[in-house]
Amino acid sequence: FLDATYFFEEKEIPALYDMIPAMDHLTKFLDKTISKGSVSLAVRAAAAAGLRVLNKYYAKTDESVMARAAISE
Repeated sequence: FLDATYFFEEKEIPALYDMIPAMDHLTKFLDKTISKGSVSLAVRAAAAAGLRVLNKYYAKTDESVMARAAISE
């Protein structure tokens, strides 16, 4: 999350077409964290909660005309 934060802080105005790949990357990272048995239960639970929130906002892109336009390029 820190790398993603720094990436978007560097940009004056983050572009929508940058957000979709970033959300995909975060989703994969959280999925891996949730499935790792070597990670504590508390961390896996936090990752699962974060994934639920991320998916909530990711679902909003399905409703957005601008997001569809950005993806189709």
